Amino acid sequence: MCDTLNSIRTAYNDKKLIPFIGSGFSIPLGLPNWNDLIAKTAIELGYEPELFTLHGNNFQLLEYVKQFHESEWENLLHDIKRDFDSSEVNAKRESSITHIALSKLDKIKTIYTTNYDLQIENSLKQHARSVTVLSSLKDFIRSPVHDIDCEVIKFHGTLKQGETLILTETEYLKRMNLEEPVDLRLRSDILSNSFLFIGYSFNDPNIRYIWFKINELKEQLRPQAKLRPSYFVTFGGLDTIQNRLLERWGIISINLDPGNKTEDLAKFIESIGV
Repeated sequence: MCDTLNSIRTAYNDKKLIPFIGSGFSIPLGLPNWNDLIAKTAIELGYEPELFTLHGNNFQLLEYVKQFHESEWENLLHDIKRDFDSSEVNAKRESSITHIALSKLDKIKTIYTTNYDLQIENSLKQHARSVTVLSSLKDFIRSPVHDIDCEVIKFHGTLKQGETLILTETEYLKRMNLEEPVDLRLRSDILSNSFLFIGYSFNDPNIRYIWFKINELKEQLRPQAKLRPSYFVTFGGLDTIQNRLLERWGIISINLDPGNKTEDLAKFIESIGV
């Protein structure tokens, strides 16, 4: 762990460390549970929630709602935008030790996230960081904003631009083509940076596919270029099978205490800037 932390600190001090943040990072904020949102929509459609979920996974169910029930779809979008940016959530973010720790790493110049919510960028602003958010094509082609010291790249869209949200199966499958402007930027960043994945599970198919594509790019560049390693934060992840599979992709696992997830993660993030 000591050698790994030193490597992460070196990347950070070189301004070559890029966090890639998942939904697990926001759990302490009490964001609405997706199962609860879908259950509410099921009731609106006249289904028992438990029976509704038997008809597919979340992406498939949301596909059905969007395609065949416009009114309920609009209600769902309203609930998402309201609940993910509620006063209660914002209040928790203001005192969130993990968000505070991340925001204080002032040598972090780019953050990727698959989260829709606005809490990462709001936390950066709360700590006097100047921020720009990139999600849609127009974000990437607009003139560069001066005096910005951190970019937040929203890999699955942002609440501020509802059309960018990846919610349905069709949207998700199209997203996995990895041919959007954000993907071109990702490929560029991979070439000279170390990524630090936080808030994901070993079993997350979306992030594993991204890791696979990252590894494909690395293989294309070898032996012409020696790329930096990336890192994956897990809790009690002593599964040597998964650790070895990630190492094959140039991703080093960092195992933190599963009994004190929020506190241990905050301490780890803080230790990067020491």
